Amino acid sequence: MPISPFKTISLERTMCYGDCPVYTVKINANGRVKLKQEGNIFEGWKHVVSWQIDRGKINKINEVIHKYGYFTLKENEGEVLYATDHPYCITKIELQDGTKRKIEHYLGDNMYPKRLTTIENWIDKLIETEIYLSQI
Repeated sequence: MPISPFKTISLERTMCYGDCPVYTVKINANGRVKLKQEGNIFEGWKHVVSWQIDRGKINKINEVIHKYGYFTLKENEGEVLYATDHPYCITKIELQDGTKRKIEHYLGDNMYPKRLTTIENWIDKLIETEIYLSQI
C-alpha cells in the first residue's frame, strides 16, 4: 500500500522564558514555505518571509514523517519527567488522503518518544529554517 504524501505541514515553536526563537512555518505540498517569526519574551517585532523548496526536500519530508511514524506516535505511559520554562513545538500535518494529526509537544517533558523531536528537527533542517530566521 503506497503511503500518502503530505498536503500541508505547520510547525510552531513557542516562547520560553529566555531567548528561544518564536516562529511558525507552513509548508505546502508544492514546496512553498512561509515563515512568521516573532520576537522572544523580551522583544515584540515580527518577521515574515516565503521561499520555495525543491522536490527532493519535499520527498525527504514525506520519508521522515512516515519513517519515524508521526501518525502512530503514542504518549509515553508511566512516570513523566517534567521541567518548567521550556517552549512547545506544535506540529500539524495533513496528508493528501485527508489523514490529519496535531501534536502539542512540550519540550520540558518526556511525554512523547524522542523520535518526535527527530521529526521536528528534520523538518526545520530540510526547509532550512535557520537561514531565514532574523538575526538581531
